Parts: sequence; structure tokens; C-alpha cells
Amino acid sequence: MSRSPRVDFPGAVHHVYARGIEKRKIFFDDWDRTVFLQRVLSNVPRWKVRCIAWALMENHFHFLVISDGGNLPFFMRCLLTGYSLYFNDRHMRAGHLFQNRYKSRHIIKESHLLAAIRYIHLNPVRSGLVHSIEDLAKYPWTGHEELLSDSAGWMDFETLESLFSDGGRENWKIEYRKFVEFGYTIYSAGNGCIEREKRNLFGEVDNATTRFNDDGKPPEVFCEILRHVSAQTGVPAEIIMDGGRRYCEVNARRELLNMCKKELNFPVVKLARWLGISESSASYLLKTKKSERRSF
Repeated sequence: MSRSPRVDFPGAVHHVYARGIEKRKIFFDDWDRTVFLQRVLSNVPRWKVRCIAWALMENHFHFLVISDGGNLPFFMRCLLTGYSLYFNDRHMRAGHLFQNRYKSRHIIKESHLLAAIRYIHLNPVRSGLVHSIEDLAKYPWTGHEELLSDSAGWMDFETLESLFSDGGRENWKIEYRKFVEFGYTIYSAGNGCIEREKRNLFGEVDNATTRFNDDGKPPEVFCEILRHVSAQTGVPAEIIMDGGRRYCEVNARRELLNMCKKELNFPVVKLARWLGISESSASYLLKTKKSERRSF
């Protein structure tokens, strides 16, 4: 069977990842990781690639890149071939280092781009390499540490700023940190959120968002988001759910809807049912901003 062609063109966004053969380690120590990153840095300008997110694990890696020159295959070939030669020489081995060819997913939607950034940077937490979101900020083998630092670094800060500045916020790094930390909170709630986002990012059909409790009650992850919104807005959870009509209460309900839709892609009809409002009202809240007043 012939290989499917790579999708690549100038400006294309790719989630790229590769795993060691038979799931073996591709990094034995920090020196291996350092050499690998040095090769990334030397090939980024050569092949006109910009990096938005990255993570080095024990037996695989993830990169989220923009291929300005449409040269992703050349970039990856130079990176993986060069590193494989180094690795085999240093560790006195022979044969293939990586399992098959690298994988790449072409990302089109901004929501998928944001999800990929968070998924990649939270990888060390999920795998147990680091044990908390605080430890992740000090872990040197993802882009997360660099994004929280004061240095400009080698990552594509301009694109990241455009994603998290919201058109007017000065400190986009604060918004980025909140975004990742909120994702960590949701993942910690369980209920299949990790696997759901993984299915979306890796191109598998996701039917999880259409499967809910038969009794009509919202799942635990919805309740977790509700508690988060309540804490952030100061509006009690029961008021948000009971249809309070004051301005702050409507805004809290709007925030809840936006988070559930953005973070988990719950259907509007389900969100409306849980909140006890009509589907049209829920849709209206999702489309309007805080300055537009209307009670439900």
C-alpha cells in the first residue's frame, strides 16, 4: 500500500510527533535532549519553520510548527536522520531509532490549534514525568517553561501573542498560563477529557461529546467548570444554574457556556437543557459579549 501524501504548503500549521521503535527510549538523558534541541534550532531557520509548542518525552516528542516555506518534510528528514546517527553512535547501537516515519496532522481550526498547544505542554504531567502544574513551570523540556520566562527564546512568540492577547490584553503570557492551568484542572476532573481531546487532535472520530448521562444530569466535568466560573465571578453556582437575571449573573452564565463550548465542545442543546434555558437563548449568549445586556 502506498503512503498517503503529506499535506504541506507555505503557512501550514502541523502537529508533528514521532515515537521510538517498539516504544523504546529516544532520549536516555538530558544530553540527548540537548543535542536534539540543538538540531531543531539549527534547522528551524534553514527550512523556514516556526515553533509554537513542543515537548520531549522519554520515547517520543511533539512539535507544533508553522511551515512558512512549505518545507516540513525536509526539516523533519534533517532532524531525525541527523539525530539518529548521533544517537546510534553515542549509545553504540545500529538500526532504526524511530518507529515508521514521523506523523503530522494539519491543523486548520484555531480551536484545534489552542487545544494542541495545551495538550503538548501538559504531556509531561499526564505521563508522570512531572507531578504538578507548578513543577511543569520548571521543567526544561517543553516550551511551557520558556513561554513563562522573561526571555524571548526561539519560539514563535508573535503567533502565540496573537492567540492569547485577545486583541487588547497587554500580558498575553498571563492568559496563556491561565489557559494551560485551567486545562490541567479539567484533566484532573477525569471523565474521559484527556482521551476526548487526544481523539480530536490525532484525527480520530470523536463521539464522546454526544454521550451523556441518560438521566439528563450534567457530567462531572461540567460541574467542575461551573465551580471554576463561580469562583472566578463570585456568583454562587446555584444562582448561575437557577437563572438569575442580574447583569453579573447573566455574564457568569455566558462565561460558563463559552468555557463548556470552547474547552469540551458540548452541544448547545445539552448546555441549554442543563441550564434550564432555551437553545436559542443559549446560542444568543454564546454570540454576544458582556456589554450586550439581555436577561434570560
